[in-house]
Amino acid sequence: MKAVATNAHSDIIKCVLKDALEYCCPKITLDTRIQTSRQEMEREFSKDLGHVMLTVSGIEFCAITFLHYQCGENAKNSYLTLHEADGANPTEKDWEAFYTELGNHLCGRIKNYFHKQFDHLGMSTPWILSPTTELVDLHTHQLFACGQIFYTYNNIPIIGASLRVYSSYALEFPNPINDSNEPTNSGELEFF
Repeated sequence: MKAVATNAHSDIIKCVLKDALEYCCPKITLDTRIQTSRQEMEREFSKDLGHVMLTVSGIEFCAITFLHYQCGENAKNSYLTLHEADGANPTEKDWEAFYTELGNHLCGRIKNYFHKQFDHLGMSTPWILSPTTELVDLHTHQLFACGQIFYTYNNIPIIGASLRVYSSYALEFPNPINDSNEPTNSGELEFF
């Protein structure tokens, strides 16, 4: 699809990501100090962010989900801000496990948005990308829609998500706010 068509769906993609992230990580909405960012943090802070990648795929359809999380100096504070257990002394394994599971739930929630059109979708397991992995421009002729959303705490990005949807034919995007008849699968692993 052309860039014009892709841009036409960016608001819906952001709405999907916002709903999915807030559903999977309730502290985002409970902590009033966490703000939605208007900047493209993926580019600005690429060296300070870790990435969990998952895919939802089927016949003539693929969605790539990235969960972006803070690593480096701010990793511990970001983890403690988002995690339900306060006062813990987390290790790198703790926050990697937390973000991997969060990515799994996020992708499962996103998969549900496309369930009406594609009842055969499968979901991958979460994968933490190497710090040396660069998220190159993933625009191809089959890119149907893309978008991202980030949340900040004290002007530092603490959590974010990106979604790129690929399809060789037109898709209908459901409204994530008003669509309450969707299945309530929260991202369980599926083997296919």
